[in-house]
Amino acid sequence: MAATPSPFDCIQSTRLTTRCVEYLIDRAGRGLPEGALIGYKDGRVQTIPLEEFPRMLEPAAARPPAQWWMRLRGRPGPAPAARGDAGMTPPAPDRANKGG
Repeated sequence: MAATPSPFDCIQSTRLTTRCVEYLIDRAGRGLPEGALIGYKDGRVQTIPLEEFPRMLEPAAARPPAQWWMRLRGRPGPAPAARGDAGMTPPAPDRANKGG
């Protein structure tokens, strides 16, 4: 059973949903049927074309090769810039939610 979403979770999901809807409206208005990933990169919500997805993964581990949390474990892994910053960065802490 999942826990009740925190205010931080609600704000983040609203930001991601808003960006998704804006992306879909923009592409539909231009007649461009494109899919994309959405997530936090460089501290901002960004969309990434689906064509880039295979390049973003380390096949053996089924995850991005460079991830922000690897530094916490003492294993730097590949530099983020080496593969186009394939590891999504964590969201910036919300000021309203001091716990992060």
